[in-house]
Amino acid sequence: MEDKIAILKEAVGTGEVIKIKYFGSLQPGSIREIVPQEIAGNKIRAHCLTSGVDHVLNFIIDKIEIIPEDKNKDPKLPETLYQLHNSYKDEWEKNGWFVVYDRDLDSIGLFAGNKNEAVPDICIVYEEDLKNTNGYLQMYVDGELIPPSKEKPWTVKCKGKKASSFVYLDRAIKKFLEHCNNFKPEHFLRYKSEQTHLADKQKLEQSDISPMTKMLSFILLLALLSSVAFALFGLMFEHYGKALFFFICSLICILALWKIRGK
Repeated sequence: MEDKIAILKEAVGTGEVIKIKYFGSLQPGSIREIVPQEIAGNKIRAHCLTSGVDHVLNFIIDKIEIIPEDKNKDPKLPETLYQLHNSYKDEWEKNGWFVVYDRDLDSIGLFAGNKNEAVPDICIVYEEDLKNTNGYLQMYVDGELIPPSKEKPWTVKCKGKKASSFVYLDRAIKKFLEHCNNFKPEHFLRYKSEQTHLADKQKLEQSDISPMTKMLSFILLLALLSSVAFALFGLMFEHYGKALFFFICSLICILALWKIRGK
């Protein structure tokens, strides 16, 4: 039971698919593939891929039997980041990645355009304590590794995707390689190009606003605030005619501002 809960808890929030037999449905013993989202007591909320990718169900943990993974299905994964780097470096570079492996910081980063960028596009890293180390330091005392303060210290990050954290390195490597297979450098270069183009367009739009337009906008904003204030005073002192007049004035100011700023 404890092993089952540990497996489910480790998979929560990582996107990992767990294959189970479930004995709590109308078809006891039916095989399902689930993506665990949250554990609460003896229940687990999970996406049921068998029912549909957007179908979220509650499962009773006592009625779940986890089907072990077929170890012969996938090729043997590297056991360390050093082995991972040596096994895949040539393939990654052939696909156009800039590869940065830091043995001291226990991290591998793949960069689509420039390896001098601050943040890699895809990375796997050991995060001992985000608060103290910014997530890039493994602590040793007298040659012994201090147990990580994070429950899931191995983290896999991919730009545009939610980061996944794992207890064990083999599962983190599996997720990292999944991102490497699903995304090529061109994907991130295109995304960066689109973001740069959007930022340049916004800057150009802002620079196109003339000083006269800015001044008119400021005057209209003051008039809008004044109209709203006078409308509220009119309502407070039961001068409904004046309140209605200033309310109409405020609407005119809003329309004028919208027209001037082109929004």
